[in-house]
Amino acid sequence: SNSASFTVANAQPTRRPAEMPAAVGGLPPLRHRGSAGKTRVSAGQALVGVVGGCILLWLLVSTLLFGSASTAGGASGGGMGFGAADPVAEDLAKPVPNGKYRDGMPVVAPVFLRPREAGVGGSKLAMRADVFHPACRRYLKELHETLRAHRKAWEFCYIMAEVDRAGLLKPGKRGLGFAVGTEPLASAFAARGADVVISDLPIDSVTSKAWDATAQHAASLDAAHKAAILSAADFRARASFRAVDMNVIPYDLLNGTFDFTWSSSSLEHVGSCKRAQRFIRKSINTVKPGGLVVHTTEVVISSLTQGRDVPGLCLFTKSLIDQTIRELKADGHSVLTMRWGLGNEARTDYDVKPFDFNNHMALLDAESNLVHTSIMLVVRRAPTKAGPRLEFAASPVPWHMRLSLPAASSAPGSDGAADDAAGTGAGPKTDDELSIHPSFIASDGKGPARETLPPARSRLAHRLDLPTPTCVDTLAELGEAP
Repeated sequence: SNSASFTVANAQPTRRPAEMPAAVGGLPPLRHRGSAGKTRVSAGQALVGVVGGCILLWLLVSTLLFGSASTAGGASGGGMGFGAADPVAEDLAKPVPNGKYRDGMPVVAPVFLRPREAGVGGSKLAMRADVFHPACRRYLKELHETLRAHRKAWEFCYIMAEVDRAGLLKPGKRGLGFAVGTEPLASAFAARGADVVISDLPIDSVTSKAWDATAQHAASLDAAHKAAILSAADFRARASFRAVDMNVIPYDLLNGTFDFTWSSSSLEHVGSCKRAQRFIRKSINTVKPGGLVVHTTEVVISSLTQGRDVPGLCLFTKSLIDQTIRELKADGHSVLTMRWGLGNEARTDYDVKPFDFNNHMALLDAESNLVHTSIMLVVRRAPTKAGPRLEFAASPVPWHMRLSLPAASSAPGSDGAADDAAGTGAGPKTDDELSIHPSFIASDGKGPARETLPPARSRLAHRLDLPTPTCVDTLAELGEAP
């Protein structure tokens, strides 16, 4: 029983003032799920109650004695240091029985039913228990957001918590938000003293018009302002607006001048899963070495292999998230430990149309019959901008580059006719032409055409990179002529 008194519940609900938390953000006080009405209690029931009370007392003493150690351990592993949740929050955090669930409907895959870690930060799945955690309730109050079991409430709370835990919500720190729309985070960050650049799609974009119809698109700085959080004057003093397509981030934003960057359930709408992965990796270039990157998106939890990749929507699979994390680590970045556990009770805890937005931590995508929820990736950029060496010598070398060498006519493999046939077509060098410096000329002369792009590293532009399948596919996806 969740009841703190040794009484048998009947159908008449009653409040228990001692367990009612204070109102949050003007919301009515939280109600304890359950009811308590009193009836006669038998001797056997009373005995069970006494034993249960002793067990509860032992658990309480154990928590007081050892709870601090476990909290410290969570913080050292990248946690938020939230501390222990109160009993009311724990009770509210329990999944609501899915009255819409029917036999044959999908269930959450076993890998996601590991023991949950409520209140612990870092990369993780959206959890009902997190939303009702005392620390999250404080953040939602600061954001003037409704306290409810909803994925967006979880995203707002935990994005702010990660940036706050990194000590970046204070004067002198700069943040960049992608596809901010009308969310409250930018206003809350500015209210703490940080300078923020907020962005959203250009207003003439077809996609932005679709989002504008849902009242989620911001076409100006004022559209992103939340008056309940801070004044318009203070917001304009600390925030600026840029029209940005997440597929084409302006170069001046990629020079690593920000302390943190964030997006909330936006990158899954950039066009495809491949583009979404590309955005994640590219967005890291906006922050300083050691800077913080926090993105939330959608991941399927009813299957490990089946996702959804259609124009305008990417539902990641666990394997695709794992691949993205491996690539980020290969680039030298740090990804806070990914926690996949939702708890065994989450097996059918998801929403079905018509949606109940007070019980919307996960939902069923009707078109694909897949259950998905929010996931947060927390990344620290590599501590230095210094990357691999710049590759100056390219191989094979175009005809006019090899002819710039004094002894080019006798250079190994200097078949000018073959080069012209390959499309370089520069022809012989005349006396008044500038020469390519010898340090930029490959020593191995002519080589075979490339079938794949060379390993990713800093390098000079080269003609033979362009016909590779990787480059051709990428240009086609970007709508560019080869």
